[in-house]
Amino acid sequence: MADAANNMSDQAQREAFKAKQRDAELRREGELAPQTDENSGKIINPHNPDFITKVPWYLGESGPTLQHQGSNKATHELSMSEADELYSRKNKEALALKKKAKVTKVVGFRKGACKNCGAMTHKEKDCVERPRSKKKSAWKSGLDIAPDEVKLDLADHGRVSYSAKRDSWKGYDPEQYKGTIEKFERVEEERRKIQYVIDRGLMCSYLG
Repeated sequence: MADAANNMSDQAQREAFKAKQRDAELRREGELAPQTDENSGKIINPHNPDFITKVPWYLGESGPTLQHQGSNKATHELSMSEADELYSRKNKEALALKKKAKVTKVVGFRKGACKNCGAMTHKEKDCVERPRSKKKSAWKSGLDIAPDEVKLDLADHGRVSYSAKRDSWKGYDPEQYKGTIEKFERVEEERRKIQYVIDRGLMCSYLG
């Protein structure tokens, strides 16, 4: 009796699969209307294979959709201004970490940190600090531990737009250039003073 019931269920599954295949073929030929995405309402290309439109079993039961193919995090597209804001926030956090590291210095090597400088955010092969000798390295001495870096991946905050991805000035703070301007202004002021003294000296010698 149980065998007969199993055979009936297997036959029903085969019939359902065949009917599904026939419907898919009719959609490809244009005789049936194409399926629509349950979440977005957009039309699904009937030529897409079943393994693309079908949701995997571990994501739960669902109708035809393509939502599982893309990352749900990357729904918002980041503009250039938003990317700049994220980088400026990162720079402020890095500056705060450096100030904190000067006040409270870390003593002792931490497991998993860079063996050269002692920062936790990268490994020895990725370290950009000058290579220390074995005696002075962080993992030997446990002294002069570098502060941790602030990492930023724009992809974690949304889909990066074409212009934001290729912006060569991203993360640049115009305030950084103020120091350079002030330096050249001081040099120019000193040059004018020297030139004034030279001109007065020449004039005095000419009149005398």
